[in-house]
Amino acid sequence: MITKINNGSQWRKWNFHVHTKGTNKNDQFTSSSTEDFFYIFFKAAFDNKVEAIGITDYFSINRYLDAVDYVSEIENKENATGEKLFTDEEVAFIKGIFLFPNVELRMLPATDRGKLINIHCLFNPEYVPHLENDFFGHIENQDGKKMNRHGLTDYGRELDTNLTTDEQRYKKGIDSL
Repeated sequence: MITKINNGSQWRKWNFHVHTKGTNKNDQFTSSSTEDFFYIFFKAAFDNKVEAIGITDYFSINRYLDAVDYVSEIENKENATGEKLFTDEEVAFIKGIFLFPNVELRMLPATDRGKLINIHCLFNPEYVPHLENDFFGHIENQDGKKMNRHGLTDYGRELDTNLTTDEQRYKKGIDSL
């Protein structure tokens, strides 16, 4: 939801680069589940009055979609005893947070310390339905594989023929970049 502001400049808290539980590459979040993670995450966003968040992941918008799904159901979130997890005030604020996808890419050449260069691509949420075809389907890795889910899964299959599921192959394809 985009709020139109007609009263001049205002300072607002935005965070353009936030990885979440389940992030591709180096997921070190200790929450027991994505649900638990987002509960803590959005409580902190409310407490700190963060009004816009770029949900970041390597080569994917899957975690962004998870965050959007969580927010869409936030007023129905309950604990084990049936108590609502969020107050009406929290729900209203969290539903007003501008969430947007931030796709993190790594590219050659490497820096003088041997690290790949990271590039962040921020997208308008209204463009999300087109990203798989118009963005991920047009970029390639160093071996010429498309950077969409199919291409990364195929890349993982080529790297390790012993993998038995597409999820393992996709993870292998991601981890190899």
